[in-house]
Amino acid sequence: MIRVSIVAPCYNEEACLRRSAERLVGLLRRMAEEHLVASDSFILLVNDGSADGTWREIRALHHDFPSVRGLDLAHNVGQQAALMAGLMEVAKICDAAVTVDIDLQDDINRMQYGIADNELPPAPYKCTGKTKDGRGVYSFCMCPGGYVVNASTEKGGLVVNGMSNVARDS
Repeated sequence: MIRVSIVAPCYNEEACLRRSAERLVGLLRRMAEEHLVASDSFILLVNDGSADGTWREIRALHHDFPSVRGLDLAHNVGQQAALMAGLMEVAKICDAAVTVDIDLQDDINRMQYGIADNELPPAPYKCTGKTKDGRGVYSFCMCPGGYVVNASTEKGGLVVNGMSNVARDS
């Protein structure tokens, strides 16, 4: 079974962190029950030097949900660098990593579609195949209406990302 990590950079996200983490924990739990991912799949929340109580909330979430883990960066390095730090951390211990914005795109969905995210249908899951050595790879997209795009990296590595044909800037 494929061990998946959901990686989310967090900067001053104390207010939305619990709600989003609970939704992601529920998603992983359902996927594990359906034998889509390993039961030890997890969420890595990367605290990007937040000035609020983000790190304290990540620690509380880990206490409440063992599938939530945290990485605390010493200072703010920016979203992309925080995301890369998280991906480097999970690359050693998982088969596939998926990145999400911790706000789970609530504001984007309201702006783009005029409705709240809980009114949008879930994106479909998509199995992407097997590696040359026979290891199965499973990926999914959190973006409503989106789909998974495979990307080649270095030998032995794999990166996936989600995309949508809908412009997010209109």
